[in-house]
Amino acid sequence: MLENQIDYLSSFNQGVINYNNSFQELITPLTAKFISEQLTHPTYLSPSEFIKLNTLTYDLLAQSFNGSLRDYLQYLNQSVEIARSEGIDEFFKKESKLINLIVKTLPKKIQEIEKDFGFHFDNGKYNHDYETNCFDFYQVLPNKEGIEIKGKPLLIIPPYVLGYDILAFLPNEGKSFVHELANNGIPTYIRIIKPILKTPSVQTMFLENECEETKEFSQKLLKKHGSPVTLAGYCQGGFTAMLSCLSGKLEKEVDALITFVSPMDGTKSTGINKYLMDLPDSFKSLKYATRILSNGNKIIDGSAVSALYRLKSMTTESPFSTFLKDLQMIRKTGEISNTMAAFNRWLASYKEIDLPKKIIETADLSYAISVTSQGDLPVKLFNQKLNFRDISKYLKACQLNISTLDNLVEPECARVPAQFSDLVEIVEHKTGHVGIALSPSKFLSPAIEFHKKLSE
Repeated sequence: MLENQIDYLSSFNQGVINYNNSFQELITPLTAKFISEQLTHPTYLSPSEFIKLNTLTYDLLAQSFNGSLRDYLQYLNQSVEIARSEGIDEFFKKESKLINLIVKTLPKKIQEIEKDFGFHFDNGKYNHDYETNCFDFYQVLPNKEGIEIKGKPLLIIPPYVLGYDILAFLPNEGKSFVHELANNGIPTYIRIIKPILKTPSVQTMFLENECEETKEFSQKLLKKHGSPVTLAGYCQGGFTAMLSCLSGKLEKEVDALITFVSPMDGTKSTGINKYLMDLPDSFKSLKYATRILSNGNKIIDGSAVSALYRLKSMTTESPFSTFLKDLQMIRKTGEISNTMAAFNRWLASYKEIDLPKKIIETADLSYAISVTSQGDLPVKLFNQKLNFRDISKYLKACQLNISTLDNLVEPECARVPAQFSDLVEIVEHKTGHVGIALSPSKFLSPAIEFHKKLSE
């Protein structure tokens, strides 16, 4: 019995250490950038700002501690029940094996899942249809036999921060957002941003460039299919697609918009916005996330953005809590599932996605200034005001898909356009922020039906 207890404690401690090290790797670049900026351009806080910053720090620490304690107590309660049922020695023996799966086997599975996870545009299952200065455009082909493609074209606008691979999570296991659409016979296309470090035009891209290049490809689709395009945007992709539609620049090419968990008014976010508002004004700057390239262009460091999201979610995503949740997940199956490996692969990849500074500044503005009572957005496009009341002016149909358990883009943040336009249809899904992308067969039916009706 003693040997099994020692193995268990050793494995458990190693698991905690590994998860904490991963968290430190994520936080370190942001911390280093902050220290560098402070040494170069020190920020002098007033007494009230100093108190505010320390309050936020202690609040984050308290959230992390309380969340970790809650999850540990839940883990202990489940462990006690298992030990009572199977015997304490058998529990230690089995639990050690499960923890070793996380510590030793999971890293290998993450590497092995690479061939199945995300987009592989060179595998013959996508057609490269077009490219512009900043984007490549692909048609997504069905990965099921006997699918007839017909009707109105649909162009997917992926999220910037989360990365586009989340929309092709595990195509061969029926867990791909884009393939669920294509397998339903919809002419499905996706806009893929070019590698930012190799593409100066992406580094300096404005929202206007995104709109114009989306229009350029939509013109090709309109000519090819003889029908206007439906834009389908996930997270921030849905927000920027909405802005492009409201500008009127896509009026001839696009007549419908579908969004998924898109932040339409960031000030309604009780999570990210509260976190940002609790920061002293002198620290509310993108300079702490900005990286200057050798050519002088400035981009947003993806690791800094992902660190911000992780810090905001310390109540549920502290390293200790994440380790315990992964362990409890493995308890159910007794093995590392492809889903678990792919999810950890995605978490590792999206923190490496650097972003165009001007695009992130647009998002930053939407979290700082509210939509007015008349529907005016804080963002301008082509130097003109945008208003949600113009949805019916430029679109034939609009559907907003909202996740009721989303703690990143809360329902109140995503449903705002419906206050200003009767054209907007709201669909609620009981899942989290990436739930629709990970379980498309469960959640995409309303959007598929909505789009197909427009083809009739």
